[in-house]
Amino acid sequence: MNAFTVYGMITFLLWRHIPWRIGRSILILISIFFILAIGISRIYLGVHYPSDIIGGYFASGFWLAIAIWFFQHYKEKQYNRKTFNS
Repeated sequence: MNAFTVYGMITFLLWRHIPWRIGRSILILISIFFILAIGISRIYLGVHYPSDIIGGYFASGFWLAIAIWFFQHYKEKQYNRKTFNS
């Protein structure tokens, strides 16, 4: 769960600063590779069952979606304050 959330948030933050489509595509592919590799390695090493990994992916995806929503909401509110106060 930690890897999915951390790599997902780093990807989201970097995505905003990469202007090229190919750069964004590479960023997404690298993030997906790392997230899947960590999940598969946990199963391969016998540390978790596949259902644990899938459940962790869903929980992390939900957590990441909520965190991104709050971040976007905060940035929008901050932008509106600057726009209306100027």
